Amino acid sequence: MLSLLRGKSTALVYDDAYAKHVFLDEIIKRKEGNLYYVIYSDTECRKQRVYAEEISKIDEKLSEYISRIKVIKIGFSDFAFNNNLYAFIREETARSIARTLVKLIRDLPSDAFIVYLGFGLMRYFHQDYKEVLRTVWSLCEELKTNLFLFNKRNYEDYYSSFFDIVLKLETSEVGEIGLSRVYTLSIEKSVIPTVPPHDIMRIRNREFIEF
Repeated sequence: MLSLLRGKSTALVYDDAYAKHVFLDEIIKRKEGNLYYVIYSDTECRKQRVYAEEISKIDEKLSEYISRIKVIKIGFSDFAFNNNLYAFIREETARSIARTLVKLIRDLPSDAFIVYLGFGLMRYFHQDYKEVLRTVWSLCEELKTNLFLFNKRNYEDYYSSFFDIVLKLETSEVGEIGLSRVYTLSIEKSVIPTVPPHDIMRIRNREFIEF
């Protein structure tokens, strides 16, 4: 998966926050070095903190990896979910956020793997959010690895024109009384000739199963 994403701009559209975290955990465990989270909103950062605290109770090694993630936080308070704040951007106008973020991202090392969380929420706080997203996505030309995560409720089809690859992570099976779920990870859109749209793998009980 990392080799597929490396050096590309990718969107992951998911329908279940649990599956999103399982996907991210796999990246965290396999990516060493320059992993950055760009988190929009205090709400999104709080949810990441809750998840990290629960992981610390069941997986010490994964918790250690999570603690190393460098956080670029956009919001009203400068707390980072893992207490590893790389930079803080105060919530002001959408354009000022975009200008500051662009400068920060351009200064990151070329091997940076950058995960963007909570940006789907921007539409609820800024009327000109589309302009801001276009500005941020222009960073994809910097040849760093960019991964944007969107809940499908906050994803708009035209977003796909900004990405090299669009992944979809959907609930495909629900067990009796909803206690067990299977998720399917697929490539929905791709501009890579050797990577056509197809189902990649399933996730069951935090285990990745290739097709």
